[in-house]
Amino acid sequence: MKRIAWLFLLVLGSVSLMYAQSATTTMDMSGTICRSTCIVQVDNRNTCNTGCIDNESAAVLVDDQGNIHQIAAEDQPMCESHMNKHVKVKMQPVQSEDQRERQFRIIQWGANPAG
Repeated sequence: MKRIAWLFLLVLGSVSLMYAQSATTTMDMSGTICRSTCIVQVDNRNTCNTGCIDNESAAVLVDDQGNIHQIAAEDQPMCESHMNKHVKVKMQPVQSEDQRERQFRIIQWGANPAG
């Protein structure tokens, strides 16, 4: 009976650890949706050049701290209407298909923060 109890606890613990590792967190971020080729450095910080006319490169989020976040390919079309706008989004990190870069899925658009 003791062995069964220990085995049950071991299985339960393993399942809990596997679930915790597979659960991904969401993050609230605010910044500007921008084309990747339209990013410029201003005072050693990445910002979006809103006068840039490129319509071909991928959309990225330049957050309020100047960090660049890649947006997953399946979310690119929904970014078109928000291009060069300051937005608040809820994002979830995912690995890209080739597993070389970290990308984010947009989970929810929020109200546009002041600014």
